[in-house]
Amino acid sequence: MSLAIHPPLRYGGAKQKAVPMSERRELYRSPSGDAWYLGREPADGRAFVIHEPNGPSGGRHSHIELGSFLTTASGKPEQQALLRLIGTLVDIPPYSSRP
Repeated sequence: MSLAIHPPLRYGGAKQKAVPMSERRELYRSPSGDAWYLGREPADGRAFVIHEPNGPSGGRHSHIELGSFLTTASGKPEQQALLRLIGTLVDIPPYSSRP
């Protein structure tokens, strides 16, 4: 399974000035120091997950489409953190009485 990877910066304007691509909120930080964030593209509101590996690993950070993240990270703590965050958007308590 391949993940959709996006560059961390976009370039705009005649001078090709680097502009930060996203606003972000930390979802999870592993004991080894890897971090996952929920990011949002300010221009169009598109959301995605940012994976930032720990420094010693030498890895590069990546942007992962939400659909890919939810299917490939199944059951992992970073996916559970995203699902908990999504759950906070609902005002109705789970298993509430229904008419």
